[in-house]
Amino acid sequence: MATTRYNDKDLQECKDLIDKKLVEAKIDLDLLRGSLSHNDDHGTDDTGRSFNMMEDGSETLSREEMANLANRQEKFITSL
Repeated sequence: MATTRYNDKDLQECKDLIDKKLVEAKIDLDLLRGSLSHNDDHGTDDTGRSFNMMEDGSETLSREEMANLANRQEKFITSL
């Protein structure tokens, strides 16, 4: 099986593309981590108990989804 040798220009273009994706991925990861570290208060303290429970459940699900996205983003960065 023959091995393809890429020229230096092609290799640099590929490196530049990966570096750009890496910067964007790290920015996205920082945003996800920032969202996970803040406790957003949606003003449900004075509403009914059942609404608070639904809101808490929704917030938990949203935080789990954010954590999963952050984990995937970390794997993507490692792969790059």
